[in-house]
Amino acid sequence: MLADQPERLLAVAPVQGVDQLAVQHEALRDVLAQRLSAGGQDGLMPTWPATSASYPTRILGDASSALVCFTDTPELFGHEIRPLGAVNFRNGKITRWTDYWDGRAFTVAGIEQERTPADRFPTDFEEAAVGETASPVMRSTVRRLSHALGTGDAAQATSLFHPDAVFEDQALHLSITGRISLEAFLTSALGLLPYGRGATVRHTVGSRSGGGYEWVNASSAAPRGNTALSLDAAGLITRLTTVWDSSLWSVDAIGRAQAAGILR
Repeated sequence: MLADQPERLLAVAPVQGVDQLAVQHEALRDVLAQRLSAGGQDGLMPTWPATSASYPTRILGDASSALVCFTDTPELFGHEIRPLGAVNFRNGKITRWTDYWDGRAFTVAGIEQERTPADRFPTDFEEAAVGETASPVMRSTVRRLSHALGTGDAAQATSLFHPDAVFEDQALHLSITGRISLEAFLTSALGLLPYGRGATVRHTVGSRSGGGYEWVNASSAAPRGNTALSLDAAGLITRLTTVWDSSLWSVDAIGRAQAAGILR
């Protein structure tokens, strides 16, 4: 979703200091709740029932930009989806909002009916229009992580994680806890994963403690995705959550990537 009418989506009164981030978070939650709890009454989505809901589960960022993890209930699109959204703000209003989710949540047959053909799918998500405003700490972490993953350097990538970090791939339904297990997984899987070899950064959002990045990989069957990052005070990654469209992969390819998570 690209926000083409930002003034309708979020307006936050300027607040000095750290209170601005708290207000930003609350405003984002309130806007989502108000828009969706009204069902079709405001004309935004006339076919959505009053029981539909879309709500954030994590907001990682600040008043400049954020990575939003949220849930859309089945009443909205026919299936539950858990997107990751990259959001940019300017003067308290949303200027860009791009969501990524796993199309397999709709079932493969269902998403094929809705899929935009690859030759018509946009390649420019207008990130240049908002620029790179993420925290220098987040940009540095993303740059080093993406380079390590993209060049197949599992050891360098895992050195950026806290020893007790949690790594989540929503498309693979895979969760790994701990830097040692993560290095074993990445050593086996980086040649398979769409955010591994060949992947580069599209756009970064967030603060020094949380945010993430959109990535692209022209060499992968799943050529784009979004990754959320949480950092500790030392700048180490404590939690990574990524999503991409696994419906573009075969069941066998998914199984091979999942199997890389089994310690040998």
